[in-house]
Amino acid sequence: MTSLRVRQLAPPATIALLLAVVAGSFAFPGQDADFGSEGIRVKRVAGGQKVEVTVVPYQAKIEHPNGICGATIIHPSFVLTAKHCVKGNAKEMRVTVGAPSSRGRPPVVRMVRRVLAFPDKAQLDERRRWLPRDVPPTAVMGDIALVQVDPPFPTDRDREIRLVELQTQRGIVANCVLSGWGYTKTNDDSPSRLRAAVVEVFPRDKCLRLEKRLKQDYICAGQRGGGVDACDGDSGGPLVCGGRLTGVVKGGRGCGESMQVTKYTEVALYARWVASKVEEVEETRLGFARKGA
Repeated sequence: MTSLRVRQLAPPATIALLLAVVAGSFAFPGQDADFGSEGIRVKRVAGGQKVEVTVVPYQAKIEHPNGICGATIIHPSFVLTAKHCVKGNAKEMRVTVGAPSSRGRPPVVRMVRRVLAFPDKAQLDERRRWLPRDVPPTAVMGDIALVQVDPPFPTDRDREIRLVELQTQRGIVANCVLSGWGYTKTNDDSPSRLRAAVVEVFPRDKCLRLEKRLKQDYICAGQRGGGVDACDGDSGGPLVCGGRLTGVVKGGRGCGESMQVTKYTEVALYARWVASKVEEVEETRLGFARKGA
């Protein structure tokens, strides 16, 4: 639902910072970090900019008659997204990965074979089966879904198409990478490019001060002064912290407004459900399948 309002930094420094956060080597505010052989040093959070897919190679885009949403590659045959992004006829949806490519390669487009959505509020017993014991099934929104593509994504474009592991630890508070294809301002109708930015995941008590209606499966993130956010078209997209998919974009108020945050579905609460469904369909075991949620 929301895209990235841009505060420009020098492109090499910004991209180095994004890559470092994705890889899990981010230096928190007040610390210096050496990012790779170029010796680039950055002391502040990036505001967001246009990026090539090699910066966020797990990024996917879901297109359907009603618009676009973001998604994340978690398996050669599956992307993870928001449930509200995949309502409707799966045959009318398509998933695009591997773009934009700096090597001039065409994007990879796949049709949707099936959609597996987390059980709705009426299926309390099924919800209870997958959620942690301390989380009541009525206290979550469950806005998360798996999308199986056919055929699987290629495995020979590792720099541009790469899966990401799921976060299994709850309550992460960190600087993370938000990315998406959405718009850059409210009520925007201009075409957009893939953008990425570093945002801060806030402690739950601060989230509750900024957003009163916060379900137990929500986390919130943004920048303290505003200006960087998710926007229309980014729903379902990734929030990656330390190299793991930590949040799925749910939405917020406006795009980059001061004192506003974006809400994300906390992936750790649903890692067991995701792993089980992928294994059930593919008969392959995911690396995060039995880690605690």
